[in-house]
Amino acid sequence: TSTAHVLRVQGVLPALCQSAAEEPSQYQSVPLDTSKLKCQMVCNTSGGAGGGDGTRTEARHAPQVVLVSCGSFNPVTVMHMNMVERARDHLSAIGYQVLGAFLSPVNDGYGKPGLLEARHRLAMCRRACEESELTVVDEWEARQASFVHTLAVLDRIHLAVNAFGPDESESESRVRVMLVCGSDLLATMPRPGVWRQEQVETLLSNYGVVCIDRNGTDGAACIQEHDILRRHQDNIHVVAPQQANVVSSTQVRRGVLAGECVQHLVPSAVAEYIAEHRLYQAS
Repeated sequence: TSTAHVLRVQGVLPALCQSAAEEPSQYQSVPLDTSKLKCQMVCNTSGGAGGGDGTRTEARHAPQVVLVSCGSFNPVTVMHMNMVERARDHLSAIGYQVLGAFLSPVNDGYGKPGLLEARHRLAMCRRACEESELTVVDEWEARQASFVHTLAVLDRIHLAVNAFGPDESESESRVRVMLVCGSDLLATMPRPGVWRQEQVETLLSNYGVVCIDRNGTDGAACIQEHDILRRHQDNIHVVAPQQANVVSSTQVRRGVLAGECVQHLVPSAVAEYIAEHRLYQAS
């Protein structure tokens, strides 16, 4: 069962701007799709009695989490989808209730060479999520006119999923938001030229990270090498992938350009979209 409502995030921008140091006027209002979030989000705040066998009561006391994966998704790959599911499985195994997950593609203001227009990347993410019972696309970041920091994305989703929850004083009952990323991205967080260090502090302290190891980058070793990560290591979960984590969007783009089959690298609906719109081919 899933909730049938969609939240419009109103009154969120002042809090967003306070932590992300950005101007309210630059944000466009975009609905947050909560259609796949499990009904426990509602049950947890309803105050109803637990079931006769104690199952519902126990579920209400389990810490609840929503996962967010940010990135270019140029295009979204099977590994992107698998990483979110691997993060869900890890957290579930250690006692969390994972209510759902969001993919948040960057907008066109990111300025990365070769970045496909947001409309195509959003469409491919939507198609990939059709095959998932866990994940939906949050279009808010992609719809903004200029670059949005990851912290602002997490702030918005946190405020939205807790909009009808308990008071801030009941913080233990609130739904937590966690970033899902690869160990290669975690390794960039201590770099001042890549991330604003005050935002990394806030992100790790307020939210936390589920880091999936990728070939060539050891997440646990990375934490021990950098003070900012080591200070917050209790909020960083390093998870081994179930299979070699070597698929990349770059690999997909190169394969398409070379005329190779990429069906094993991206969800089938994404492969169809790429072929239909003749994406990543020589102009």
